[in-house]
Amino acid sequence: MFFENFRYDDIYHLTLEYNNGIDKSMGSSGALASSVGNYFDENGVLFYDRFTSDLKRIYDQGRLNARKVK
Repeated sequence: MFFENFRYDDIYHLTLEYNNGIDKSMGSSGALASSVGNYFDENGVLFYDRFTSDLKRIYDQGRLNARKVK
């Protein structure tokens, strides 16, 4: 998992690389670019369900792409 965020930019880029564990050359990835503000309320509390939902979505995207590569 890679996070990329530039200073003073509220948009972060998350890349999740998926590897099936058998053949390391058969990998895939999913990516997300989103505002950090989407995951926190006005008190700075993390919206855990929203964050994990987006992580699951890019994980599933990476798995689906890996299946298509085969």
